[in-house]
Amino acid sequence: MHELAIMQEILEIVTRNAHSHGLHRVTKIKLVIGKLRAVEPECLEFCFNVLKEDIPLIAKAALEIEIKEIGNELYVDCIEGD
Repeated sequence: MHELAIMQEILEIVTRNAHSHGLHRVTKIKLVIGKLRAVEPECLEFCFNVLKEDIPLIAKAALEIEIKEIGNELYVDCIEGD
């Protein structure tokens, strides 16, 4: 399940960016994934829910996933928090 490694990297990126922008809590993470990326959104969401519990900054965050019909991108579109 490569989604676990992908989500670990995403959460590291989110954590770094949240700290550098002075956020104390992340409330929402939005990902954009192209259908050609061969990533299962349900698996990513499962991994997110398991991994976020160990990261206080992200523990209460919601995950939003937008699927693009064409393309193979995978990126963090936005991070919301306070």
